[in-house]
Amino acid sequence: MTLDLRAALADCDDEFAALDAMGAIAPDARLISASGTRWFAPGWDATQSAVGAYAAALAVNRFHRESGAAVLAATVDGAPLAFAAHDTDRHDSGVRFEPIDATRVPAIADAADLADSATRRWHALLLTLEVEYVASLAPQIGPTPLSHLADRVAAAYPGTGGRATRSTRFARGRSSFPFHEFEALTHAPRLAAADALDAVRTVRDELETCDIVFAERWAQLIAIDLTDETALSPDPSPVGAMAFSPDAHMLADWLELSVDELAQGRGNLVVLGRRFAEDTELVAAADDPGAMAAARPITADPWVLWLFDVGGVQRFRLRTGGTAPETA
Repeated sequence: MTLDLRAALADCDDEFAALDAMGAIAPDARLISASGTRWFAPGWDATQSAVGAYAAALAVNRFHRESGAAVLAATVDGAPLAFAAHDTDRHDSGVRFEPIDATRVPAIADAADLADSATRRWHALLLTLEVEYVASLAPQIGPTPLSHLADRVAAAYPGTGGRATRSTRFARGRSSFPFHEFEALTHAPRLAAADALDAVRTVRDELETCDIVFAERWAQLIAIDLTDETALSPDPSPVGAMAFSPDAHMLADWLELSVDELAQGRGNLVVLGRRFAEDTELVAAADDPGAMAAARPITADPWVLWLFDVGGVQRFRLRTGGTAPETA
């Protein structure tokens, strides 16, 4: 088996072709940068959306810009096996693979070592997220983009066994019903813009019922926590009397941009939110006189993922256990 793998690697033109070749033999194959801060697994490029494709392409760009030899590592015939990838001057192949001792495989960097705070929080959440379906999706790009998770959820649906429910709103595109001429009607610019505005406004209204929000656009990840939005400041935000987080303002800008993009049949945004209420209606709190509480709190399946792409917004409610719901 080892000899077959070496022969297969000799025919590969780059590290990613070699990763797929090794993945066909060893499911745990990994391609790891010299620093251990970038890594890939077989099948990593199965992206669906524009936001996911960009994040994947940028991840490859950053991987190649790292100095040092990348390493292919896997378990073959019960033993760890590793190869270092070195550039060559040959015209027919830009990479050669040298067998190395498995002890030289770089350790994948822990999320706590990541420089970006939003990425750190997202990775920490990904490891502990009590969402049955998400927990079954092993990350394939490191650091894991939120859009990669969204693409995997979208690609696997409806084969999730009821672990996610989906609804879709098209601002521009085919109807979900068998009225095929609907696409001709949705191209009208002002009507498409009105449909897009309604779709984005629905997402914005649901975000008001979230206490934690992650969002990604152009491979930039932001994180919003309700506990960070309550401090009064002598220099208030231009849009209110509090010092809102920069990420909250950025998400507002992204939603605004998405209206035009969806109306044009595009989209480049993914959002994950943890909802604590079905709507914004408030009632007096039973255990705290003078305080208000959500009239219809959410006690199960709070995580919702929205994917903006090709003129539509897909909404996935992720299951955390219990009886699987009917698919939508």
